[in-house]
Amino acid sequence: MSTLSQTKLLGLPILATLLATTLGAQPSSLTVSPSQLTFNSISGAATSQNLVVFSSSGPTSFTTSTSSVGNWLSVAPQSGTTPQVLSVTVNPASLSNGSYEGFITVTSGSTAVAIVPVILNVNTSGTSPISAAPTSLSFNFPTSSTVPRASNWRSARRTG
Repeated sequence: MSTLSQTKLLGLPILATLLATTLGAQPSSLTVSPSQLTFNSISGAATSQNLVVFSSSGPTSFTTSTSSVGNWLSVAPQSGTTPQVLSVTVNPASLSNGSYEGFITVTSGSTAVAIVPVILNVNTSGTSPISAAPTSLSFNFPTSSTVPRASNWRSARRTG
């Protein structure tokens, strides 16, 4: 039995999760958190984020690989046993301004695969193409309530 899920990333269909089990075998699955990574680079310097890999069937050995045009994406370690924290690094030094897509594939034998989309936004002009207004939010709780009053927030992406 196989289960296949798809999602869309920047208008392109991608494989988000593939959970395959063999007849008579106990189902095995790998889970990653977060399920997608986004990096915003203004300086052009390399930066990292953590990705956690775990399995619902206990400690599971796995390997990782990356895919990105220009080889700007890397992950360490490239193998391990769940649960494991991976360090995902992007290096936009040789990239022009723009958005780039890459993928991290985490594989455990032939029974479990998790694919993590990675987005890298590069803007070396020094100003961020993303803005938020207001730049901070405050939530006020009435003394008789556990639910805060709503606050408005707006985001925008500058072009050109």
